[in-house]
Amino acid sequence: MSYLNGEFVRLCDGKSLALDAQLLKRLKPENYIDGAANRCATPTVADGVAYKITCAEGGVISFKLPALQGDEVEPEILREIPFTTEQFPHYYGAIHTASGLLHEGLLYCLSSFGVLTVVDMAKGEVAYQRRLDLDIFNPYNGAGNLKGGAAASPTLAGRYIYIWGNQGTCITIEPGRTFTQVARNHLENFARGWPPHQEATTTEPVFEGQRMYYRGEYTLYCIGPK
Repeated sequence: MSYLNGEFVRLCDGKSLALDAQLLKRLKPENYIDGAANRCATPTVADGVAYKITCAEGGVISFKLPALQGDEVEPEILREIPFTTEQFPHYYGAIHTASGLLHEGLLYCLSSFGVLTVVDMAKGEVAYQRRLDLDIFNPYNGAGNLKGGAAASPTLAGRYIYIWGNQGTCITIEPGRTFTQVARNHLENFARGWPPHQEATTTEPVFEGQRMYYRGEYTLYCIGPK
């Protein structure tokens, strides 16, 4: 298991495994948030390869894990692809909390300010970037410190990818190297309590047949044909 801080743990006994300092630095680069900004997004694993968003502004590293040699772990780095979202509007640190979605060789990375970066992992390049219309700058005004943004990981279901913002808005897109938006929907539900506020939506949906199940801040939704 690879933890968000770059630590590898053997599941059978919970032991932390030794990792070369230089390699650890590549997996967990130092940056302006005490070296911890990449600890938000969990790695995505497919066909024995892990894909990890490596820093606050952006960037992806992919690696394989060969068979263990005692207590040593030596990941085989496959790709390091830098990118940044600093050129897009944001009103606090532009970080990545959502995990990447891998589909047909493309990794979909969503920043906390709704910037979608699609990375071609085979070619080692960014296919496109787009700031999504997710009501990012509509701040959450309930308890806690959630202020707008987008925290849920992109989710693939059938032919489409579903991307949620924190304020009840969902963008549906087609997979691919170019941006094609299919739909934009909004769950408008004001939560009880004081102050009144739009119910926060920070989780990924679950799909079963033609139904989407979605857990909001206070409400469980089932969305599908009548």
